[in-house]
Amino acid sequence: MYDVRMITATPSIDDRVADLAGALNIANAELVATMETVLADETWSGPGVHSPTQTLAWTSGVSPERAKDIVRVASRRSEFPAV
Repeated sequence: MYDVRMITATPSIDDRVADLAGALNIANAELVATMETVLADETWSGPGVHSPTQTLAWTSGVSPERAKDIVRVASRRSEFPAV
């Protein structure tokens, strides 16, 4: 059965999800920009560290596959249009 409370509850949840997704997008963009600097300065390197991907996965807690994607985008960031 249809419940009118669903109409009033949905927009606030949708708004919250949209807000959280926006915050994640901003954080992801900042992480990519930071990794671009880390790659340029080579501050990712150190004893026992084999790659910037390893450093990012270890320091941020993201999966190695996600770290690989972030490093890949960061290394090509200058090729993308600025928004």
